[in-house]
Amino acid sequence: MKSIVFATKDMFKNYVNWHGRLSRAGYWWGWLGITLITLILNILAEAVSDVFGILVSLWGLATFLPLMFAAMRRYHDSGKPGWLSLLFSIVTSVLGGIALVLLLGSAMTAVFMATGEGTGVFLALLSSAGIFGLIALVLLIVNFVFLVLPSTPGENAYGMPRPFDPTEGEDKGYIEISSDNNTESTDINNSIDNNNSYNKNNDNNNDNNVNTGSCGN
Repeated sequence: MKSIVFATKDMFKNYVNWHGRLSRAGYWWGWLGITLITLILNILAEAVSDVFGILVSLWGLATFLPLMFAAMRRYHDSGKPGWLSLLFSIVTSVLGGIALVLLLGSAMTAVFMATGEGTGVFLALLSSAGIFGLIALVLLIVNFVFLVLPSTPGENAYGMPRPFDPTEGEDKGYIEISSDNNTESTDINNSIDNNNSYNKNNDNNNDNNVNTGSCGN
């Protein structure tokens, strides 16, 4: 649950941000959160009041940009240009709309088939709707594949990777020691060891001098 809340909030924090990268987990947890809220609002609209139907429409408008720009950052994360996501979305929507119009047209011409007329037009509209719908489906599948691609390791043309961390900003209950502090501690320890070695050598030299003096006497 924490992952869903964190990812959904992160999408809205980056409402109109198409720069940078978004991890696979960050995108799909956020998508799941928005989808669950949409599903709940639809259930309430059917079971409680039509007022929730208005909320469904408003929620759809409110989540359009966050989802679109999140998809662009997800493409960036796998090394793909973000505009490709927009292209897939626009072309798929247009082709899907054309297929729907042609399907409705074929349904209307089916009325005339009872009299033996309009059969050719019906078949032409129905087959055209199937072709446009099939192309739209293929593009949807390709878009889905790009959205589930793993992150490119290290820095790419769109910046450094951003690991998905639902605990980001929380007090973890311990102090994280940075590598700089570790380096400083190592340097201090090395200095102490060097000083101890120097002092030990001086003590040995003094002992040798004292022993040499005693033998000379």
